[in-house]
Amino acid sequence: MVGRLQRPTIPLLPHTPLLGFTLLGVHSMVSDARQNPNRNRKGSRAVGVILLALGVFLAVSLLSYSPQDFPNSSNSPNDSMNWAGRTGAYFAYGAFFGIGYAAYLLPVLALVWGWNRLCQRPISHAFYRSGTLLSLCFVFCIGAGLPLYSSHTAFELGGWLGTYSSEVVLIPYAGRIGSGILLVALSIAALMLTTDINLRPAARVVVTGASWVS
Repeated sequence: MVGRLQRPTIPLLPHTPLLGFTLLGVHSMVSDARQNPNRNRKGSRAVGVILLALGVFLAVSLLSYSPQDFPNSSNSPNDSMNWAGRTGAYFAYGAFFGIGYAAYLLPVLALVWGWNRLCQRPISHAFYRSGTLLSLCFVFCIGAGLPLYSSHTAFELGGWLGTYSSEVVLIPYAGRIGSGILLVALSIAALMLTTDINLRPAARVVVTGASWVS
């Protein structure tokens, strides 16, 4: 006869001095954060300053990118012409290789988060803007591989992500025209979420033109 499975008991942690000091430290940190909101504000602003500086650094790295820099060439890393040094050269090469010209949105993301933290705005706003900017980045990368130009130009504009997505996924299954329609719709939706553009006048013009043609 098989007995019933018994619910295993979870042993309680022994009340050691180390555990007591840890719980006391956590409690004091929470109490200090509640009693000193100015400290949290200063920390958030400090993070904002760092993110703004990071955004400027990334922008300088991309703007001063040179194909003659390592690792895109056989030149020495010490001979980098990038204004952000070796780190900027590596970042620019990886960003342009991965997503092409959409890499210029990466500094914008850092600036958006930096401004959000510096101005003490809700984090949800930064998440909202970041999602729409990343959507625009993805749409641009894929759209760069749809036109009928050389594969080198498509790779330069959209990077590896755009070339792979368009040639392997979109064009074989949706065609160039169908993929273009889908990407235009996604771009309009992203612009509506990111900006305050009112598309009602444009929609009225389209409806009026369609009724006139029919």
